[in-house]
Amino acid sequence: MRRTRRCLCIGFLLALCLPASAQNSLSLLTWSDYLDPDLVQQFEREFDARVEIVSFDNEDQRDRTMTSADGRGFDLILVNNNSLPDYIAMDWLAPIDPKNMDQFQHIDPRWLQKHDDQYYAIPYLWGTIGIAWRTDRVQQPPNDWGALYALAVESKHAVELMENHRDLMATAMLANGHSVNEHSTAAIQQASDIIKSALQGSAQLNNPILNRQAPLIKGDVDLAMMYNGDALFLAELEPNIRFTVPSSATVLWIDQWTLARKSRNRALALSFLNFLNRPEIAARNSEYLHYATTNLSALQQLDDDVYSNPMIYPSKAIMENAQVIQAKPAEIQARYQYWYHRAKYRTAKQATTR
Repeated sequence: MRRTRRCLCIGFLLALCLPASAQNSLSLLTWSDYLDPDLVQQFEREFDARVEIVSFDNEDQRDRTMTSADGRGFDLILVNNNSLPDYIAMDWLAPIDPKNMDQFQHIDPRWLQKHDDQYYAIPYLWGTIGIAWRTDRVQQPPNDWGALYALAVESKHAVELMENHRDLMATAMLANGHSVNEHSTAAIQQASDIIKSALQGSAQLNNPILNRQAPLIKGDVDLAMMYNGDALFLAELEPNIRFTVPSSATVLWIDQWTLARKSRNRALALSFLNFLNRPEIAARNSEYLHYATTNLSALQQLDDDVYSNPMIYPSKAIMENAQVIQAKPAEIQARYQYWYHRAKYRTAKQATTR
């Protein structure tokens, strides 16, 4: 679960300071609280190991952490589908031989992908991006991305947008009728403009906060753009929260574990990936996090209320219209970042000069 309980600075220092000879330690770079802590403790007991978790609040922060460390200090790194080719190109990752993972057989083949005829990632969890809202404040919730942005632009409701540039730009693309993978300058600029207009209205950018300090729970916002599992967690804390995935189109994301090329303990890292893909472990982790598992065998062990929950496993109609953000060349990625930052920082600058 992407729950913001920041431990980045301390965890990062620990990861960099661990001795290279520490054969019983493992350093992970991942979202905050994106593993069932009981399972982590179980792994530590079973393998007589220590697991250090370094967390990030958004993928831009993860990328900066990797760049500043030049890929050092970690054994396993969580990446999203569209970032994987870049991490391979940066020579930060080592290929993973399925022969070294006896639990590899349980992974759903539809989530697996090869690069240069090698596997560099083990699929972990997947989900969608949708709209959460307060039923006690919003009588007619938006049914698509264009309607959500319009509410913010018109300042009819306070709206929270996710501070994750590629996902945010993707929803703005959909709001303008484009594919999430459209990369023309005109389309990207239009997406930037709609984000800027929303921020000039009643929208605010935030990293996920999944506790009672979340703006949606405190009442600071009426609606929020959210990952599906995050919304489900907040709905358990606040009964007035509902969640929907626009049926017209949305983003389908896939998170994957990768093995760091500069890992100090590859054997233990592979053991951890094997552990996570035991069907009973994958099922427990999925139920704890409220996210869909990529482990095909684990599906048979999920509680019925989890597997039948459309917030976790969307309907066929939603899946047919969901779009996966594809990796793009560096110059196109830079274009996305430029126009995102232009919307974000130009709006902030204007706000301070009013």
